[in-house]
Amino acid sequence: MLGLLKLKELRSLRLRHGFPLLIRDADAVRFSSSFPKFVELDLNSYPMFYQQPKLTLGSLLPFSKNCPTLRTLGLFVDTRRSDSLLDTLSSRFEALRTLNFGRSLVSTEASLHVTRLLSVMVPESNDFQLFPASPGNIILDLDKESSEYRNYKVDTSWAAVDSALRQLWIENALERASQSGSPSVIHSIRAVTNGDAWLPT
Repeated sequence: MLGLLKLKELRSLRLRHGFPLLIRDADAVRFSSSFPKFVELDLNSYPMFYQQPKLTLGSLLPFSKNCPTLRTLGLFVDTRRSDSLLDTLSSRFEALRTLNFGRSLVSTEASLHVTRLLSVMVPESNDFQLFPASPGNIILDLDKESSEYRNYKVDTSWAAVDSALRQLWIENALERASQSGSPSVIHSIRAVTNGDAWLPT
């Protein structure tokens, strides 16, 4: 991908490959700083064959800092090490409307940390969409004993992350309304949401 670094005005890029890209968080720093005008970027979020990704959720930070106009981002990431990222957070996405983790896996244990991170990184907006892997998606995993690929079902905990994220947004909206002394707004939020993800515009 080194040749791409010369295209400073690049605004849209979607990469596809059967295997995960061999890129790390340090590459995300260089990539995002080289293309500050990105509007759409997908770094192979849907690989066919499974290998532990080198990219982590920490890769979100440089993209939020260096690409202010980014509206769509797709990544295949390792979500296991996200609990300490909040301590180093220095920026957030302003224009992002679609975040696609494709076939990235997220465990039930990691989903809480992931939700907390996203809640302070992505815009609280009805237009925002988090695309987790759907239950029907299957990727192929290498069985080390037989050296053959076998079917590997994708973790569906992303649905829980999406639901928890939107519920947290509702609670944030209620807290802001409470602090501003607007009982009518609080009543409207509770009446309209009834447990659904909705934000006042």
